[in-house]
Amino acid sequence: MATIEQKEWKAEQLAFMDWLATPKKDRDQWPQQAEFAKHIGVTPKTLSVWKKIPGFVDAVYARAKYYQGARVGSVLDALAKEAEGGDVPAIKLYLQVMGLWQPGMDRDVALIVFGADQMQKAFEATKEYKRQRQAELTDGTDASSIEGA
Repeated sequence: MATIEQKEWKAEQLAFMDWLATPKKDRDQWPQQAEFAKHIGVTPKTLSVWKKIPGFVDAVYARAKYYQGARVGSVLDALAKEAEGGDVPAIKLYLQVMGLWQPGMDRDVALIVFGADQMQKAFEATKEYKRQRQAELTDGTDASSIEGA
């Protein structure tokens, strides 16, 4: 993120930054930019000009990030619940966010989620599939015609 070049913002600019940093679904009073411009006593063109001021967009991002920070706990809690329920992508993402994920851990997570017995069955099924596929390729047999395929 670039540095915020303009250090002194007018009250109207700060209000516009807050409006931009607010999710659209939460902009109840002034959902459109033109309506908001009228509310703070400027033209819509002025708002467009402000967006081009060096550092303006970075300041909006900083405010949005600050406001969203309060939601991180709830988001992590929801992610943890999904992970606890056995959702493998959620497990991986949760471990990544918590700084506990290491490259090559996919197998370890699968082992935890599915258990050693299921992992062994999956391994055996994969070996059998590869054997059948190899047979199909070498002797022209359709693997789907082999019992259990």
